[in-house]
Amino acid sequence: MRCVSRIRVLGYVHIKDEKLPFHEAAVCFSDARLTMPDGFNFRTHQLDARGKFIGQEIGIRSLFVFDVHRHGTKVGNCRQRTTYLCAMGHSFSQAALDALPKVELHCHLELAVRQSTLQEFALTRGYAVQASQDFADAFLIQAPMGELPSVLHKFLNTRDLLDSTAWIERVAFEVCEDMFKKSNVRILELRYAPSFLLDKHGHISADELQEAIQRGVAKAEATYPMAVGLICILQRTKSVETNANWVDFAINHRNGFLALDLADNEVDFDPEPFIPLFQRAKANGLGITVHAGEPLVAGISKNIRTAIEAMGADRIGHGLQAIEDPEVVQLLQTTNTPLELCLTSNWLTGACPSFAAHPFKRLYDAGVKTTINTDDPGIMCTDLRLEFQRLAEHQGMSLTEFQNCINWAYEASFIPEEKKQAAWNGGT
Repeated sequence: MRCVSRIRVLGYVHIKDEKLPFHEAAVCFSDARLTMPDGFNFRTHQLDARGKFIGQEIGIRSLFVFDVHRHGTKVGNCRQRTTYLCAMGHSFSQAALDALPKVELHCHLELAVRQSTLQEFALTRGYAVQASQDFADAFLIQAPMGELPSVLHKFLNTRDLLDSTAWIERVAFEVCEDMFKKSNVRILELRYAPSFLLDKHGHISADELQEAIQRGVAKAEATYPMAVGLICILQRTKSVETNANWVDFAINHRNGFLALDLADNEVDFDPEPFIPLFQRAKANGLGITVHAGEPLVAGISKNIRTAIEAMGADRIGHGLQAIEDPEVVQLLQTTNTPLELCLTSNWLTGACPSFAAHPFKRLYDAGVKTTINTDDPGIMCTDLRLEFQRLAEHQGMSLTEFQNCINWAYEASFIPEEKKQAAWNGGT
């Protein structure tokens, strides 16, 4: 399959014919003439009120696309089984995207549990979730829930099951394994809040929790060519005094933690009370990333400025609402502060109304270092491979642009360079 160059997108054509061996081929075109069978009624995609594409299927064996210079190409080889991603004038195969080594910077360990494992745990603890729908209703977030606090509350259902160090060790290993096998992730940073897990499971000590996670990570690193690091999260909903203890814990476990993060309800809990804690963590050698500018609330981008200027943030978790303030966008650009963007999560939490409306590409085009992440892949039914696919389809990202995002994520990772290089080159 070849594609015409210099074609600006007007819409998408999805070619589908059950008699043909290939599937889900997609062609983007604009300013183009199409030679179609006599009497064939062709229309491009239309957008609905939410900015989503209304798809149409056409059953044809071949499609000729001519650019404005009348250079033509036949699209759709009946002998091909390759899936092609074509968007905004860019075309590349799924295989080419899959082959790219990838970096995941923003993944919450306790919410990345493999779904089959989560269901197994739930059944063991007596939950009536044998049926797939019952399991989904209890644990998964598959459609927008309207607001971030509602989503955060549902996280508790998964947290409550992680009540043994053996299970936690298993989860840590499987999260890493899935990242590598599904998405070719070579550099992985996992974050978790000890306070969040131990609030429910007081029979586990903080040291036992950390050691279980590190055992699972070490097993994954010994099995697959990947480098994994851990980030300690402070919860905004906890007091400064409580969080100060967790800063001490992170500093005292520098062999286990690379960085410190601030997460949880950003709408009702400002970051300013925690500034001294992050300054102390940074002074003690920890990297800093802060959840900021995530929910769709007017003025929330101010937290991004606070994170960078007062908390010493090296990276911003989410930060998509920076788009509301050109000065914040400029701050991100001039300070080279990367954003850990999570397309699917931002849609599910109501931070953006649709994949197409997400400001990822606008921020990229504005010179902000945008990185691609999953956030909570287990309960949000996603993986890094799917995040790339959705950005290609809905934002028109090219393979070159994806490589830029990967490079920025690699550079921004808190994992030591020597360890990163060994993993990056280990599977080639």
